[in-house]
Amino acid sequence: MSDPWDDAVAHFVTAGPIGVLTIDSTFEVMHANDASGSILGYHPAGRSVLDLIHPDDVAKVIRNRREHIEGLSERYYAEHRMRCKDGVYRWF
Repeated sequence: MSDPWDDAVAHFVTAGPIGVLTIDSTFEVMHANDASGSILGYHPAGRSVLDLIHPDDVAKVIRNRREHIEGLSERYYAEHRMRCKDGVYRWF
């Protein structure tokens, strides 16, 4: 029997209006929900998220993730710009 909370979160991540990406330890996008594809104009799964992030934001993203992995922050939070299909960078 599944947990109703887990089911609700899974539904939101899959079908919700907010772009959600999951990345692995090498920064490769493992999963992108449909909203991410709609916002970006392409599905980023299988690409390095570092290649998609605005160059001015890459160091901050790497630092924040490292601090989280090292236990210096309770949650990993990233706010950065990503390049869309039309070449415009939008905030995520």
